[in-house]
Amino acid sequence: MADDNKPIKYMRYAIGEILLVVIGILIALSINNWNETRKDQLRLKNHYVELLNELNSDIDNLKFNIENVRKINNQTFEISEFINFSQSKIDTTKIVDALFGAEPYAFFSISNSVYTTLLSNGDIQLIENEQLKNALSIYHDVKSWDWTAHNGNLKDAIERYSYYVHKFLPPLLFRDNYIKGFSKNLKNEKFSTYITNKKPKIEWERLKNDEEFGTIISQLITYRVFQLNFYNQQLHNINKMIDLIQTELK
Repeated sequence: MADDNKPIKYMRYAIGEILLVVIGILIALSINNWNETRKDQLRLKNHYVELLNELNSDIDNLKFNIENVRKINNQTFEISEFINFSQSKIDTTKIVDALFGAEPYAFFSISNSVYTTLLSNGDIQLIENEQLKNALSIYHDVKSWDWTAHNGNLKDAIERYSYYVHKFLPPLLFRDNYIKGFSKNLKNEKFSTYITNKKPKIEWERLKNDEEFGTIISQLITYRVFQLNFYNQQLHNINKMIDLIQTELK
């Protein structure tokens, strides 16, 4: 074998076989990696489409909520005008409506199921656009929403306002107001006929001159202005995220 170089030929053959096996393995790994990458991209695309659906839904809900806050704040401004400016004749019906209209608490809850899924299964790492990833993280930060738009100051002011108004206005006025408000759903109920025709006696001057009540009204307006500002900022942020996602899909 030494004489006719068979060992060298055998070594060359063996090395060739090894190279072919290595190349085959590398090709198989490349194909597998390509398939995995393709699956990841398809999964990410589906996440992007679902995110777009959620964000567009949030836009609609947020706009609706902004309009609610505006309406509530407009009612609060009516009360503020009544308190701070002299009026020769008080439109009691208008002020009573405002007293009821200034009480609700408009609350917006973001959609977060897709983002929660991205975090739980680790697919958040598939997003290579750091700007988009950071924007999603900030937007879905519950603490940010609770601290800014759903802050305890506004809730506290509404609770104090509600307590004060319920103490000030006659009970029958509350009863009649809620019966009228739900009249369509309660028309077959016996108590739906218990609406008084007499106008209740209200001490308007006492309400007008109450400093504590005036302070509460000012706080309600202030905190709701902060709430509106934050909601409008979030609308801008949502539209920015939608643009980034659409760019990624392209």
